Amino acid sequence: MIITFVSAFLNHHQIMLCEELRKYCDEFYYISSKPIPQERLSFGYEDLEQKYSYVLRAYDGSVKEEYIEDVILRSDAVIFGECDDRYIELRMKENKLSFLYSERFFKKGTWRRFIPQTRKKIVRRVLQHKDKNLYVLCASAFLSHDLS
Repeated sequence: MIITFVSAFLNHHQIMLCEELRKYCDEFYYISSKPIPQERLSFGYEDLEQKYSYVLRAYDGSVKEEYIEDVILRSDAVIFGECDDRYIELRMKENKLSFLYSERFFKKGTWRRFIPQTRKKIVRRVLQHKDKNLYVLCASAFLSHDLS
């Protein structure tokens, strides 16, 4: 089984999950879509991407885009965190099993659902794929409420 986790950057909150998934998979990949921000490094975050062989950095050209797309399409399941929507679109064209991992959408208040940009983001990320094999993993207690 091949499982891929796509998110902004690998952090200490995700390491235990990644290590467990790696144990039970034939292949496991973590695709990092952004470099770790400097302010995070100053808060004590560590740049962990060099330590783990399963990390593919999509943002710096160290791995070809075609290879990243191939990994995403070959995977039996993909977990999408913060990443470019084109990766989700790629999977949804093939209707392959995928999960959207997210914290709440309305951290700054549910009134934000009336802001056109917020509405467009939710439609683009979740609702347009409601008839596909895309499921939401709630990374907070409030996301299910936000989506309802």
